Amino acid sequence: MSKVFIHQPDFCPWLNFFMRAKHSDYFVVLDNVQFNRRGWFNRDIIKTKSGAYKITIPIKKEPRDSLLIKNVKFSNYDDWKTVFFKTLEVNYSKSKFFRENILILNNLFNEDFVYLIDLNIKLINYFFSIFSIKTKLIFSSELRLSSYKNKLIVDICNKLNCKEYITGKGSDDYLDLDEFKKNNISLNQDVNFNDKYLQINGTFMRDLSVLDFYFNCYDKKNKTNII
Repeated sequence: MSKVFIHQPDFCPWLNFFMRAKHSDYFVVLDNVQFNRRGWFNRDIIKTKSGAYKITIPIKKEPRDSLLIKNVKFSNYDDWKTVFFKTLEVNYSKSKFFRENILILNNLFNEDFVYLIDLNIKLINYFFSIFSIKTKLIFSSELRLSSYKNKLIVDICNKLNCKEYITGKGSDDYLDLDEFKKNNISLNQDVNFNDKYLQINGTFMRDLSVLDFYFNCYDKKNKTNII
């Protein structure tokens, strides 16, 4: 039975994102859905000495009703990138693998990106590689489906002949569960990252950007893999 993980291509997402992708046969990137300004496509959370800190990528203002994920553009990419890397340095320079990993990350950003999705996918693919995730990546726009919201998720599952949809527990609040039952699609809400790893800056904090694990624990030589 094929499994699918369907999600927007968030910026340096949390470890649950990669856990769910790894346990799936397909990862469908929602690129032709409306951009949610309160979502995680252009932001995520890192850890500082003062606690959680939300990094937000500035984007060009466009009419919200017509702005799709794939069309979101950077605003002042170079200026933002400078601030971003300075923020990482201030908060992670004392982490064990910062020095070697910040160079790799810098190279990933070393491109004149226009669309945010291009950077996000590049980063997601990189973290797929370090976590040995072989899941097939498909863009929702390639599936040529005209539905949206709950119906779109069901249609994607059917299009790919997937009978298991991997998602988070919070999805109960917006999914029509009866529609999934009618289509014999089961929901798997139990794929979560529950382990701890070594962190700097105090007590362990969950649900942070993958960057937190990356600087604290990822040893390229030994190919540290926590997923």
